[in-house]
Amino acid sequence: MILRRLGTDHRKNRRYFAFHERGRVIRTQFLLKYIDDVELRRTIHARRMT
Repeated sequence: MILRRLGTDHRKNRRYFAFHERGRVIRTQFLLKYIDDVELRRTIHARRMT
C-alpha cells in the first residue's frame, strides 16, 4: 500500500518528497563521514579490492 501511494503522482505526494529528502540527508551525512574518517575509507577500499 505504501509503495502504491508513493508511486502515484509522486511530484505532489508529500510522503514521497519527505522520503526523497531524507535519503538526500542520509547520503550527505555518509559522504561527510567518509571524507572525515580515514579508517572508513580504508575499510571501503579494502573490500572493493577483494
